[in-house]
Amino acid sequence: MSQALHRRVAEIKARQTIRAWELRQNNHSKGVWFRLRRVLTDVRSVYTGSEQTVQALWAEEYKSEQVGKELEPTKELLFIEEWRLEQIPEQRLLAVRLDAAFLAERFLVLICFPRLHLRTA
Repeated sequence: MSQALHRRVAEIKARQTIRAWELRQNNHSKGVWFRLRRVLTDVRSVYTGSEQTVQALWAEEYKSEQVGKELEPTKELLFIEEWRLEQIPEQRLLAVRLDAAFLAERFLVLICFPRLHLRTA
């Protein structure tokens, strides 16, 4: 075989190995990534929070999304109303996507689209 053909075979095998690894990781996660993406479909905006913020929201009977507890490290994901967001100090807007910034934060406050009601756990 030519050197170009050997290179193509090696590239195909590398892609196949990567796909197999991704599928294996997806299967081991028991659907947590699907459920996290499902939660994010209802989200209009995401803000960072702090442990004190989350404890205050729990005291007001806001509930954490269960899917956040299935991640490692665990995350506290709380849906709140937009008016309540104005009362939270030190908030920072994040993009609504599974990227490094989102996954690095432990406490996240979620605002849903106006037509949707708050999710209850």
